[in-house]
Amino acid sequence: MQRKWVYFHRQNEREDVRILLDISLRNQISRQRYPQLISVSINTYHVAENEQQSQVIMKQLMDIQDRVEQELAASEEGVFFGRVDSPSRLELFSYVQDGPGILPGVRSIVEEYGHLRTICNERNDAEWSLYQELLPSEQELMLATNEQRLRHLQVSGYKTGDEQTVHHWLHFGDKSKLDERKHRLVEAGYRVENTGYDPDKPTHKHTLHISKPIMLTVDGIHSAVLELERHAAEGGGDYGGWGIVPQPRWTARLRSTFPWIKRVLLLLLFITICVVLGALWLGSPIRG
Repeated sequence: MQRKWVYFHRQNEREDVRILLDISLRNQISRQRYPQLISVSINTYHVAENEQQSQVIMKQLMDIQDRVEQELAASEEGVFFGRVDSPSRLELFSYVQDGPGILPGVRSIVEEYGHLRTICNERNDAEWSLYQELLPSEQELMLATNEQRLRHLQVSGYKTGDEQTVHHWLHFGDKSKLDERKHRLVEAGYRVENTGYDPDKPTHKHTLHISKPIMLTVDGIHSAVLELERHAAEGGGDYGGWGIVPQPRWTARLRSTFPWIKRVLLLLLFITICVVLGALWLGSPIRG
């Protein structure tokens, strides 16, 4: 079974939470097979006194999650589907065939970490109502994708957190709508890079490519994408995504230029050796 995990932010009435969810389960698993919900709630409020303890605790929490997931997968009696992180607790959720029969095994895993305050429960949820409640909205999914792309840029060595020119693509079904939005976006400070037309597309054949310098941060990207989604919707179109011409960190630039620097240094070394040998030859006595 191919799983598809998303990790996204949600703000509710009580607190901000981060949700890890396997969104592939909407279509891949029969809900009648796993009608009961098992939840593990772990209190994380002031559980660590320093950064070192925090790292140890975090590893233990991930160990619990991995072991519960592996236990259910090996027995084929259930499926781990998600986690909710909040400032005061971590919650793990699974759907299983037989809650009362499986709960003791899950509880025994958790009890091996006796210093953690935990609560394990099971209840019927044949409609998968909790899963439905946790599913991300289109906006939450879009914001999660933006965060993931920024993290990928950081890991790849590219510079984020500074102002950079970000490119965006909007698609419209009507040229007049594109022109109207183009005018509005220029007024909003965007530069029109080009427009295009693809007759092979079934809909939204007209593309508007624009750019604007913004802070390459999560908040900066979120703000720009939400603004452009609104513009696209008002013109009867859709937002196609964003991209950058990345400016790598100095370490990445150094790695890319090192072969050239190496060749220059070797050439200088060769010239220096030739000069020294020439001077020695000219200064040596002539023997006859």
